[in-house]
Amino acid sequence: MKLNHFGITVTEVAAARIFLEKYFGMKGIGKNNHKITHLMDDSGTILSLFKETGNNISTPQTTHIGFIQESEDSVLKIYERLTKDGFVIKPPKRGHGLSFIVVAPGGFAVEVVC
Repeated sequence: MKLNHFGITVTEVAAARIFLEKYFGMKGIGKNNHKITHLMDDSGTILSLFKETGNNISTPQTTHIGFIQESEDSVLKIYERLTKDGFVIKPPKRGHGLSFIVVAPGGFAVEVVC
């Protein structure tokens, strides 16, 4: 069995979709509006983004989505691109690999790791 679809709640659906398309190569699929959108990655996994209706997302502190990279160089390139574009991110660190976390537009955490 393979996990191939999941959904998360975000504060800004359109901004979150643009972020995921621009920095992680996800492709928008299906209908797109301010309440819901769907994206697909290269392996066919679908991520649904749902508009938070009360402007108060309550998720566990460790909740995130992740993009595993093939090399440390890829992690560093994404980090550099994000910081160049104005995202404030702690530098990559070694733990279970070289990784960093960025809070995306829409209020959710994204881990980039190798």
